Amino acid sequence: MEKYRPQGVDDIAHQDEVVKTLKNAIQTGTLPHLLFYGPPGTGKTSTILAVARSLFGPEYRSRILELNASDERGIKVVREKVKQFAQFTVTGLEKTAGYPCPPFKIIILDEADTMTTEAQAALRRTMEVRWGG
Repeated sequence: MEKYRPQGVDDIAHQDEVVKTLKNAIQTGTLPHLLFYGPPGTGKTSTILAVARSLFGPEYRSRILELNASDERGIKVVREKVKQFAQFTVTGLEKTAGYPCPPFKIIILDEADTMTTEAQAALRRTMEVRWGG
């Protein structure tokens, strides 16, 4: 249920080390590439959405792209949606009071393991070209 989802990192329960690490990333404004794994319903997506809220405040939705890779897992999604979302810079956006608003966006690929091999390769190329990986 939505009402029980954590709204911020402080609301994440039973993950003290994870919360500590995420709080440090939020304070420094440097969020590494993250891979959350675990059974369905354990809070993976809720956690990253709480991080986004803590980083970007009320404007967090404009800074995230959420895709369920089991539904949208082909190379076309990477070529169109991910590249289009990633290509626009966010450095010129005004900071929201009380939030760090670092100059990056977050892409959530739910069930990324179900992406096709071609889509995974295209995503890797996009990350290497875009972010010098």
